[in-house]
Amino acid sequence: MTRRAAINAEARAIIKEHFPSYRGGWVGPQPWDYEPGWSLEANEPERFARYYRLLTAALKKVQP
Repeated sequence: MTRRAAINAEARAIIKEHFPSYRGGWVGPQPWDYEPGWSLEANEPERFARYYRLLTAALKKVQP
């Protein structure tokens, strides 16, 4: 794995640790009881991009 790939993987892991995703599903028998899933990357892409950019910049400054 290249250093760049390691930095990207670490940044994603940190984001997923602090903002865990969850899958949706049925929480009851009624049609309105469906709970859609949530993911920072899918539901708030601007916020994800900002955190990802900040984390990758910080991780690039760390010596290997």
